Amino acid sequence: MESYRRVLRGVYEFLPEGKEIGGGTGAEWKAHLEAQGFSPATVDCRMSVWNGLVQYLGHREWQMDDFCRGKGAEQPELSRAE
Repeated sequence: MESYRRVLRGVYEFLPEGKEIGGGTGAEWKAHLEAQGFSPATVDCRMSVWNGLVQYLGHREWQMDDFCRGKGAEQPELSRAE
């Protein structure tokens, strides 16, 4: 819960003076996190929190599906046994 709060505080502090979010805010925040040098796993985790926030706000269209994890890499198929 504390980690989730910390990420939400980070989103809030990132927002401009009016503290309003819009359709492009998620992409802007993601670019900001990447520019800060956060690892892809950390960016992914924080974007998951972003997705939960905008879903809660009723704006699923603002969710981000462009995660860092596996970018450009094909994921191996799993067999039934795996």
